[in-house]
Amino acid sequence: MKIQEFIQRYDGRLTESDQRLVVALFANPAESAFLSATELASRAGVHATTAVRLAKKLGFDGYSDLQKRLREERVEAHDAAERVRLRLDKMSDGAIMAALIESEVRALRQIPEHISPEQIDKAAEAIIGASQVVLYGLGHSTALVDLMGRRLRRSGLNTIQITHVGWETGEKLLEFGCGDVLLGFAFRWPHKGLSKVLEHAGSVGATSILISDLIGPTIRPVPDIVLAASRGSLGESQSLTVPMAICNAIILVIAQLDGGKSVESLARLAEVRKKFIE
Repeated sequence: MKIQEFIQRYDGRLTESDQRLVVALFANPAESAFLSATELASRAGVHATTAVRLAKKLGFDGYSDLQKRLREERVEAHDAAERVRLRLDKMSDGAIMAALIESEVRALRQIPEHISPEQIDKAAEAIIGASQVVLYGLGHSTALVDLMGRRLRRSGLNTIQITHVGWETGEKLLEFGCGDVLLGFAFRWPHKGLSKVLEHAGSVGATSILISDLIGPTIRPVPDIVLAASRGSLGESQSLTVPMAICNAIILVIAQLDGGKSVESLARLAEVRKKFIE
């Protein structure tokens, strides 16, 4: 079982210090595997004892036990993609654009380490079978909510977009129930509204899917499907490139699995558009 799975299976809420440690741990796993508890804690801005307590919370004998498991994971993942990343790490000419591109490419190449094709398939299948898909995201995530809302509607699916949690949220979720899907986005430090929406989804029997960065495994309540991947190492630019790629993968798998429904819907859209083009 991977460390991310240990975190997701932990029956309890992780503190803010725990969350900072998780982000620091997965920001650069190859390096973190060789950092002491004190060094990792320093990067996360927390006390060294917090790293030891987190390891024990997750079921390890201590920090060294967690570190050993992380090293084993790195050995398993050290493949051609890892070699490419190492080569990219050595490439730097000081240009902002070049550095940005390297950072984005490195983050994109890491996605398969965090998210399997089976997880993408599972998310797509849940969305295909839903009567309606509720999209949730605040701040910068609203761009992804808008993107997925438009793409899913073009595929013939009914969507509801929530970009603010307040009294009107109840009205939007009035018909939300069993068999429906909540697709949420959360990055860095999630707003408390996410927990409320996840709790409601669980109470009505809806499937919850979360697209997130390294904070994903710490989210509570635990979503049914967590698609969490690094958006870049600490100190690097962390754009929406990675979650957007995940969204695009889901849309393509939906088109692959829905028996032609997406293609038919896009064809109808093209016909309707002709009426409004001079």
